Amino acid sequence: MSNTKRNTFLAILALLIVAFLAFGLPRLIGNREEKRVEEPQILSELGKQVGYEIVKTYPHDADCYTQGLVYEAGTLYESCGLYGQSRLRVVKLESGKSIREIDIPEQYFAEGLVLLDDVLTMLTWQEGTAFFYDPSKLKELGSFNYSTEGWGLTTDGQSLIMSDGSNTLYWLDPKTGLVVKELHVTLDGHPMQNLNELEFVNGEILANVYLTDLIFRIDPESGEVLSQIDLSGLMPEGNKSNHGEVLNGIAWDKEGGRLFVTGKHWDKLYEIKLIPVLP
Repeated sequence: MSNTKRNTFLAILALLIVAFLAFGLPRLIGNREEKRVEEPQILSELGKQVGYEIVKTYPHDADCYTQGLVYEAGTLYESCGLYGQSRLRVVKLESGKSIREIDIPEQYFAEGLVLLDDVLTMLTWQEGTAFFYDPSKLKELGSFNYSTEGWGLTTDGQSLIMSDGSNTLYWLDPKTGLVVKELHVTLDGHPMQNLNELEFVNGEILANVYLTDLIFRIDPESGEVLSQIDLSGLMPEGNKSNHGEVLNGIAWDKEGGRLFVTGKHWDKLYEIKLIPVLP
């Protein structure tokens, strides 16, 4: 073989090796491609009016009157409300089925839910009591009291952040429930009421607005509504005639950059992508 042919052969071989490493090797790992993780959305780029597109639809327990929704490490945690029907469940995302669940005593109406420092904290509506649970066994670990109604709950990684149906958000000490900060939420200077289920996403707060198809994106420092996210069209047909079976439940997959939403007694849970609405 001449030097020219040998050099050409070696160059082609090198290209084949590079192509195999780039495209073939991932298919050999577990006989499938490694899961691609999308970059988390930058909420500040969305603008004031925001729509959505459905990425994927999952089954959801239609018997659950969703109050709080949390995603962590491949698992959903969900609190279901109503007196005599309240429960706390650990859910397999793909099937919507409970891995485990417990009933909440009938005198309590379960509300918002959050996971912080490997402890689940669940609010109750008018009972002024939050309960702590071990997320692996759902064993009750303790409680604290608060003086407002309990609606939504999230965390900035240090404090709990609670809504009570008004335009005020409360930062709470996660162990004692004592209020350490209050924030009034406004849109163009006007107070925004009915803030419900909450989720902390990339340094900002998302809040369901009760009895609407809206989620507000809120600046946690100023309280200003930065975006109105309109999720009209997501509600299943069977829920439209039942007052109160509205959009409620936001969960953020911080590792995968995925956003999940559902509603009260909905049979579907959606992974969605937020889309800016051009003026």
